[in-house]
Amino acid sequence: MPFPFNPQQLQTYDLTQKDQARVFVQQLAIMMNQLMTPNGLAAILQTSGAIPDSALVTVATSLGSVSTNQTVNCSGATGVTINLSITAAITLNLTFLSASVPVLIRCQNAGGGAFVLKIAGTNAANTAFTSVLAVFASAGAETNMTTTGFNIAAGASQYFYGQSLTTNLFLLSL
Repeated sequence: MPFPFNPQQLQTYDLTQKDQARVFVQQLAIMMNQLMTPNGLAAILQTSGAIPDSALVTVATSLGSVSTNQTVNCSGATGVTINLSITAAITLNLTFLSASVPVLIRCQNAGGGAFVLKIAGTNAANTAFTSVLAVFASAGAETNMTTTGFNIAAGASQYFYGQSLTTNLFLLSL
């Protein structure tokens, strides 16, 4: 994203000078109106050298139709989006998932019967999560996705959205 100015210039203005204060406010207004989106903020930090290009990694993958356990490497990701279609009961394993990373999983059951989806994972240090818990909008109770999982009816889709902590992954399911 090209910038209309260098964000680091903002710190060089002497705000006691009327002409410099006016330019400062104009440039700040441009930044606030055009760049205050997640991508815009990331671009500001990247342009200023505060974060390197490699820090802006997202994992977005479609695993297709699967009948065996799947592993997705989330190393260094700032966001994870996974789409899969299951034809058997499986465990989806998210490895090297850092704390505070948002996770979105869409799972469709393409089989002829109900199948259980389990979700497990490890943190950035490759230590297994203590728990992967999901709360279902229809039930309201927490389910341990590592041990119990969720039974997805034939032809149905289930969405999971949540965030990782240091040793846990918490999800809301719709």
